[in-house]
Amino acid sequence: MTKPLRLVGDISGTLPWQEGQWAGLDWAAVMHRGFRRARQEDRLVVVPLVLSPVPLLLLAVADGLGGSADGAAAAEIAVQGLADRFLEALAEQPTPPDTPPDTRSSHTALVLAFGRLDAAIRAAAADQEPGATTLVAVLATARELVHAGAGDSRFYHLPAQGRAYRTRDHSMARIYVDGGRIANEEEAPAQLRNTLFSTLGGPDPTLVIEPNWGGKEADGTDQASPALRGIAAGDLLMLCSDGLWGEVEPARFDAILAEEAGAPLRQIGERLVAAALAAGGRDNIAVILARPAPMGSPP
Repeated sequence: MTKPLRLVGDISGTLPWQEGQWAGLDWAAVMHRGFRRARQEDRLVVVPLVLSPVPLLLLAVADGLGGSADGAAAAEIAVQGLADRFLEALAEQPTPPDTPPDTRSSHTALVLAFGRLDAAIRAAAADQEPGATTLVAVLATARELVHAGAGDSRFYHLPAQGRAYRTRDHSMARIYVDGGRIANEEEAPAQLRNTLFSTLGGPDPTLVIEPNWGGKEADGTDQASPALRGIAAGDLLMLCSDGLWGEVEPARFDAILAEEAGAPLRQIGERLVAAALAAGGRDNIAVILARPAPMGSPP
């Protein structure tokens, strides 16, 4: 396993960034403290992996909750422990020796890793209230990915062809939507959007991790899983904290992506972060972008 990239944000107000390529994917990461937060509590991690002999890219964003005891510490535990907890859980799956793990085993291991990180955050707090953090993670090759999330940090899959996809927030706004009390989460008051019912750590031990893998068809075969998505040339993958999606209006978001189509990923990330800052920059911002590398690029 290659040592993970670790970005913990900036204090100076400049835009820290990093970029690279692995597993047939180009990627770039951009962070900003925002204008109103005293410190950066978002965390992100990019981990190149090689699993007998398939190269994979693990991407994750965590948003330490400012209202919790120590959200920054919880987010740090989440991103720094994710790769190791995932590999531990993957080794426990019933995969034949010298066989690349299948996507279902990988997703199961990712979900188990979330649970173990939740326990680690709670153990680190000893007798005090544990800090809380969101976490969204993607494990990808150039052809497909599995993903999981808890909280309201989001994963977006923006395909070159077809319908855009994003994870659903674990917020009270979602509860109101599902109950038919409001039409969509964007209509909800900020208090509902910001009140989460699932986080790693925090005073509530409830941990909801989605999407689930799915069930079985009548013939016993696996149903198409919402956790598994195919990737094609021209697709864009994005993980981000609510400091980005909560500030940038959907129409502005779409316009930036249209204007920057084909641009370097770092440039796209910086445009999105700049838009969040222009809208007020009221929260920490973290974003990872990835897409299939051009044909003929190194693996």
